[in-house]
Amino acid sequence: MVVDRFCLSLGLAAVVLTSPPLSAMPDELGCCPGSDRAAALRDGVFTDRVVVRCVSGVHAGDLAGCIGSKIASVEGLPEWGAFARAWKVLAVRPTFCPAPRNARLSAELGMDRFCTIAVDEGTDVEAMASDARRLVRLFEHVEVERNGFLTTAPVNDPLFVQQWALSNSGQSVNGQAGAVGADVHGVGAWAYMVRRAPVVVAVLDTGVAGGHPDLQSDLVPGRNFANSSTPTLTDDEPSLSHGTYCAGIIAATQNNSLGVAGIAPNARIMPVKVMQILGGLPFGSQTTCANGLTWAVDNGARVASLSLGWDNSSSTGALATAIDYAAAQDVVVCASTGNTPGAAVGYPARFSKVLSVGGSDALDRGWVGGTTGPEMKVVAPADNILTTSNDTSGLNSYSLQTGTSMSCPIAAGIVAMVRGEAPSLTAAQVVGILTASADDLGAPGWDQTYGYGRVNALRAVQMAHRMACPPDMDGSGRLDTLDIFAFLESFFLPDARADFDGDGTLTVADVFAFLSAWLQGDCP
Repeated sequence: MVVDRFCLSLGLAAVVLTSPPLSAMPDELGCCPGSDRAAALRDGVFTDRVVVRCVSGVHAGDLAGCIGSKIASVEGLPEWGAFARAWKVLAVRPTFCPAPRNARLSAELGMDRFCTIAVDEGTDVEAMASDARRLVRLFEHVEVERNGFLTTAPVNDPLFVQQWALSNSGQSVNGQAGAVGADVHGVGAWAYMVRRAPVVVAVLDTGVAGGHPDLQSDLVPGRNFANSSTPTLTDDEPSLSHGTYCAGIIAATQNNSLGVAGIAPNARIMPVKVMQILGGLPFGSQTTCANGLTWAVDNGARVASLSLGWDNSSSTGALATAIDYAAAQDVVVCASTGNTPGAAVGYPARFSKVLSVGGSDALDRGWVGGTTGPEMKVVAPADNILTTSNDTSGLNSYSLQTGTSMSCPIAAGIVAMVRGEAPSLTAAQVVGILTASADDLGAPGWDQTYGYGRVNALRAVQMAHRMACPPDMDGSGRLDTLDIFAFLESFFLPDARADFDGDGTLTVADVFAFLSAWLQGDCP
């Protein structure tokens, strides 16, 4: 096998070294590749293409003859040349390919005048389409390409249709209509995940209902710190099953024909009871929480979800030290910012080593009831979140919950997905992925309303996979000859994914960098 891989790599190098430059490639009028790559998606729109229908008398061949190095030499299409330069057009191909057999009808309907304009992934295609619509002498119709959906749910959990945070089709939940795509793209992340290594998420809260049928199979042993006389009794509080709400958001069993679906199919819940309800009010100290977090770290938790907080804390106190303890042992700690607009972000979300999570709504606005501040790193859905419950609202049931307490476990679930996809990544890298992959909804970069943006599970998982295994170009979870072809496709498009030496350009050095990584064998 080593010899075969080595010979194949030599062949790849020969192909690259003897291939003509992109501008001379002969496939400008070939069929569109037809590979709707998940990596090209952003908010449901493919960012590597715009589809147009030319005016009568203009066809794909006319436009394809005026891209790349040929722009200056072709006359008669000056506005197209300027457009192609401005948007770095890579190719123009017939949209209907192969051509329909009934050529007469095809021409009558204008099918032969449809063209797909290929550009780099990540292009602002909405702005590109807006520019194209101004070229009225060339185009009579311009559209961006949107990703489709199946009319059947991706899981058979009957209440999934109400889980707008995972899949927002604009459905109305509790009388509130949403916006298509204003979600964390959980369904896309499930489809993309190559590895689903189990990851233990400690839910530090009021306990978790051990008898809830949508949670039973996902629980691991926990501990009760709220009542030291019953350390193994981690069941939830009968008057307010707050911990069960959070646990269901993370890991309610998928595809069991029951209730809801948790965001992280690979998560296991460790119930760590640090709060109890007395007289209808939550009761728990920072030191209790600190002990619960320390125990969770010592007993295998890789993620901690804390939908709780305190108004003030000492930077050298027990809770701060427990956060440091968790961080030093590579555990990602997530905490909610709070539910008091205008107030300071509470502790532990205020600590710099915590992934602090604010709230958003079904229209991708900042949730009106959330606490924001300079410590907030990201936001996640907070309003009308359907999840598991086991209290006065219904025993072993489901209920809609609102607050940043719901945002935190959504982010924690995505952290679990990332850690399952790429177990070798450090906690700091995982937090970096969550912030870098978030949808930047406000002012560019960090802002007061969204932090770095609303979390995006699909992009987070994609980024984790690429960081863990760069030569697995086709995302199959193994290294084989298909990765060779995927690399070649990226190299000749060109696509930044083929920049293996990280210098911002595609050269032969990237080929050898790819080969070196590919020859090392299977990814961990």
